[in-house]
Amino acid sequence: MVRLFARMLLLFVVASLAAWPAAANSPYNYQTVVIDGGPTSISDAYPLDDIEQAAIGYHHATAAQPQLWFSFDGKYADKVHIQMGVPQLEPYRLLRPLVAIVGPGMPAPDRPLPFALPAGYGALIYDTAAQSVENYKESYTGTQSWRFSAEDFHIPASGACYIVGFTPHGEAGKFWMAVGEKHSFRFADLLTINGTTRKICAFFEITPFTGVVFWSQLLFGFLAAFLAVVAVSPR
Repeated sequence: MVRLFARMLLLFVVASLAAWPAAANSPYNYQTVVIDGGPTSISDAYPLDDIEQAAIGYHHATAAQPQLWFSFDGKYADKVHIQMGVPQLEPYRLLRPLVAIVGPGMPAPDRPLPFALPAGYGALIYDTAAQSVENYKESYTGTQSWRFSAEDFHIPASGACYIVGFTPHGEAGKFWMAVGEKHSFRFADLLTINGTTRKICAFFEITPFTGVVFWSQLLFGFLAAFLAVVAVSPR
């Protein structure tokens, strides 16, 4: 009975450690939509199923892929929560990216945009140059950003809407774009967490062995091996 209890306790600990990363203070609070993907535009924007669900994209803006586009089905009075950051790499120290929330019934943008708007559409602008900035370290992956304060916007009319991240003068640079505030645990993350972390670290140009992820997975492997030994040991 004692041995059975020990096995069950170890199994609980291992399962808890496996689930813990998805609940930690990390990008896994967010649905990772894309990491350093290819070009996007209004015709091939990454769809968001729920604008309230926390989601994040990591983008390297270049001449070939100047913008990052998300799309969603907007409803009147929906809140769109936006936050951006740039990796703490010297070339991006002064980079101040922008987001345009594009949709029907919105006002004309307060500045020229590097893309055309559909007829009847306007845009609300999130400009990181107008936001406060903080040094932000994400302990789980070990990544560091200059993170800008968040801002909320409201949809004035229902219809197809877009969230577009871009650099102010079309210059090359890296940024991440996060939307939504609703966090939920997803078991699917446990199957992809290591691969996703490696991609995020590569985007930030750091080794994947600097954050909590490495040590938690190492501990998980040790406990899993120990549990296997206990399970097959003679009574």
